[in-house]
Amino acid sequence: MKHKRIPTDDEYQNYDGEHCKDLWQELSESWCCPGGNRSKREILRWTRRTPKDKPSFYGWIATLAKHHDHSTSNRFPMTIICGDCNSADGQAKKTLNLPSNWSFSAAEIQQFVTGIPHGGCHINYQKAKALYDIANEHTLIF
Repeated sequence: MKHKRIPTDDEYQNYDGEHCKDLWQELSESWCCPGGNRSKREILRWTRRTPKDKPSFYGWIATLAKHHDHSTSNRFPMTIICGDCNSADGQAKKTLNLPSNWSFSAAEIQQFVTGIPHGGCHINYQKAKALYDIANEHTLIF
């Protein structure tokens, strides 16, 4: 198993949020992703960065998203979640061939995603499909 790098206190304190700067600074230190249950510090991970027109390098990254319902049913309010959980929503929909205009809520994501501190997340597709089926029974999808 590959060793994960964990940010030092200084690295964490000096991380400014990069392209998610406003959201990063808006979140309190006690914030925890409502999808993958990782703390603000735990979503920070060391990875290879590949900016356009610049050489690649390794650095810290933590992505955040304003997650919202893509349908017209408004099953849940906009919620800030980590980028990994937001990606898991899209990956589950793609893998399971679900409607692109449908979204899992953060509470639903929490049931099929396991957040890995400083290392992304694991998706349980069987659980995601079961959650979609249950939600679809109660929501008309257009």
